[in-house]
Amino acid sequence: VYQNMYQTLNEGKSWTGKFINRKKNGQLFVENSKIVGLKDMKGCPVFYLAIKTDITNEVRYLEKLEHHMKHDDLTGALRREYYLQLIREHMNIQKGNPRYFLLFDIDNFKKINDTYGHLIGDEALVFFAKVLEMIFKDKSYICRFGGDEFSAFVYNVDVNELDKLINDLFSTLGNLSASKQENIHLTLSVGISKIEDNFEFNHVYDRTDKLLYQAKVYDENCVKKDF
Repeated sequence: VYQNMYQTLNEGKSWTGKFINRKKNGQLFVENSKIVGLKDMKGCPVFYLAIKTDITNEVRYLEKLEHHMKHDDLTGALRREYYLQLIREHMNIQKGNPRYFLLFDIDNFKKINDTYGHLIGDEALVFFAKVLEMIFKDKSYICRFGGDEFSAFVYNVDVNELDKLINDLFSTLGNLSASKQENIHLTLSVGISKIEDNFEFNHVYDRTDKLLYQAKVYDENCVKKDF
């Protein structure tokens, strides 16, 4: 930023940009600055004039708006459109690495809502999203597709590691209650497809959704894969 500013001013032009500065009380704030050089009769710079505006509130509002556009309001998981955008970007950059598309459906979630109410159901969804983030960490993108259906795009793990992550997920959900008020332990149905470089989302989703449906027919914590 400073290199660009000095270069622009040395060329005799005005410069506009943003700074993150600190007030005397230690509080950080964002300011929009326009700097112009004032010259004497001979065209030599005499001094510079900076016009500054505190835009902290505007920046925070835009950040909240951007976060809202990208993340589910309840769980904080990615929204579908942004999730698919990240997957496409990843597929264009990293080719040949193992990648998997996972669909999760919480078993008997309607029963949780009917028995404990929708507030407890919402609490369980938030809990589940946090557990997914904790288990898969920085090797995945996590999305809430709607209702109690979630998805994960998992990359840079082999089959054995993926199986271990799924087992860790089942174990964590079995050991921790999904609600602070009620003793609720979630179980899942899971469909998993391996993604190839010639990725077409609709085909992958349809294939994985069928696997998920097969898993739901069987016992709790059932996983169906296409590999």
